[in-house]
Amino acid sequence: MIPAVLVLAAAAGVLAFFLTRSSQPDPSFVPDSQTSFFFLARDNPTQAELWRGTEQVLTLPAEDVVFRSAAGSMDKSVLLLVDAGGTLYRADSVGCTTLSEQVLYCALSGDGSTSAWVTAAGQLWLQRNEEAPVLVADGVSPYSVLLSYGGHTLAWQTASDSDGSSHLCLMLDSGALQELPPEDAAAALVTDSGTLYYTVLDGDMLSLYVWRDGTSTLLTDRLLPFGTTLACNRDGTELLYMTEEDDGPVTWFCQEGEEPRSIGSFAFQSLCSPAFSSSSYIDTDHLSVWLYNTDTLRQKCLRTDQNVWLLDSNGDASPLFPDGSTITSAYVSQDGTSLVVQTTGVSEKNTLYRFDNLWGDLESQELDHGHELSLLGASPDLSLLLYTCLDTDLVRTYYALKAGGEPVLLTQGNEFAVLTADNTVLCSTGDSTGLLFSDGGEPIPLEVPGTEDGDAFITVAGVGNLTCVTAYTIADLATSALSPVDVYTVSPDGALTLLTEDILYLYAY
Repeated sequence: MIPAVLVLAAAAGVLAFFLTRSSQPDPSFVPDSQTSFFFLARDNPTQAELWRGTEQVLTLPAEDVVFRSAAGSMDKSVLLLVDAGGTLYRADSVGCTTLSEQVLYCALSGDGSTSAWVTAAGQLWLQRNEEAPVLVADGVSPYSVLLSYGGHTLAWQTASDSDGSSHLCLMLDSGALQELPPEDAAAALVTDSGTLYYTVLDGDMLSLYVWRDGTSTLLTDRLLPFGTTLACNRDGTELLYMTEEDDGPVTWFCQEGEEPRSIGSFAFQSLCSPAFSSSSYIDTDHLSVWLYNTDTLRQKCLRTDQNVWLLDSNGDASPLFPDGSTITSAYVSQDGTSLVVQTTGVSEKNTLYRFDNLWGDLESQELDHGHELSLLGASPDLSLLLYTCLDTDLVRTYYALKAGGEPVLLTQGNEFAVLTADNTVLCSTGDSTGLLFSDGGEPIPLEVPGTEDGDAFITVAGVGNLTCVTAYTIADLATSALSPVDVYTVSPDGALTLLTEDILYLYAY
């Protein structure tokens, strides 16, 4: 049985890289914080810890590692969490402080300035910046609280009355309170200007409404419950959503204060986002809401059921491949003007393409093709790509490709390779007992302490902005019990540094 830390580390490595291009970022996106939070459980002493980058900021009893609630700013520089005992903590660049006790649920504004929480007694509290917490309301449904990006507007649902009814409430920056009339409404999104988007389930369809200045307006009654994604920019002034029409799905673009308009007969899924841009997810009763840390959804690449579409500055969309080629992987550049995609052929080999000048005279280039070619990642400037192919013996081969260069073979075997946040590649040897490092050139062996006798299984994963390496013995892998390991970080030049010892597992926020 593979230890849990290995599974978690592998998952973190897969999720760590939405990759990009150019030293000049898309000005509409805001970079992630240079340090991210992660949790770990230590074997000796037995405790749980919260780290920010390479700094430990909080220690908890091991039994408190299961958190009731957590919320983070969009750049991941601020984190709220409620431990198993109901203590609410706030962690940021200054340190970690305790905000309250007996808390069930917490919420944080996207910019990290404003915190809200609901206690076990149903009280809703609000704290802006360094001000003292203020009691906002009693009798609040704990998991219904929403904050706008800048914390200027707060929305919540009242707890159910004796007859089972409840109401949506809105508090504006001025302190004015509004109660929405629909009893069966569910809040989806709130903006700093005081606009609230909410849904109402009507039979087998979902209706989306906007509440503004005390007036409710229907946007659409054609949403599919449990199957629709609503995407918006950080302040909620631009929306993308999909409706189910008689002829199939249709995607709509909506600017706050304007009528929604159809942009294509396809089902929108997500933005192709740069690595440094983050998004947050709101799980409503019937709708998935993604908030992207960008000031506009225009001039973005859209993942859809018909592959990638380009949404231009006018809010008009067009397909990247008009012939309907199947795109399996897509990575947009940091400046938002270039894209690398991998298409999947039916009778032909998979192909790797690069597109430049997305919002002008589009330029395209075929980079490589091969049997079962699979694009795994790209560096922030698209100067380094990582991908695999299957040879005639069905052995998977890993390649690094520098811009303008030829593919470099890294390793062979069904092992692993990850492209790090430092634009380098780490991969295992074919038997997983060794570690290789590459900046796009020929791989260089790295020596992991404790693996000198070859009796080891090495794993690598991205945890926040860190690249972490662990090594297990064959005996560790043969047992079902968690095996404590040492964790090393890897610098951009390939140097290994001990981060901490005797860790059972760790995972990034």
